[in-house]
Amino acid sequence: MSKNKVRFIKSINHQTPDRVPMDLGAATVSTIEIDLYKDLRKFLDLPKSDIKPYSPYFGLVEPEKDIIEYFDLDFKRIGPETFKVFEINNNKYIDELDIIWKK
Repeated sequence: MSKNKVRFIKSINHQTPDRVPMDLGAATVSTIEIDLYKDLRKFLDLPKSDIKPYSPYFGLVEPEKDIIEYFDLDFKRIGPETFKVFEINNNKYIDELDIIWKK
């Protein structure tokens, strides 16, 4: 079993893992916006990347392999390649699950 999986299982079973499980981008609420992601890459002295947002309206990106390895992230995003969002009006959007978003 991978150390990431062991870490997670210990955490949900109220046991002490080797460290707190880390997430960046496995869920919409834990992801990072593209401009901040580029700044993070620059701060960590990683090469520039041509990453494309999986949510173009909100500019959300899925971390690339070098970021995942750098932070030893424990979770990965599973879902559609792109998140379909439609503009209702200025700064208001609706997604494919009929959830309304505001910028």
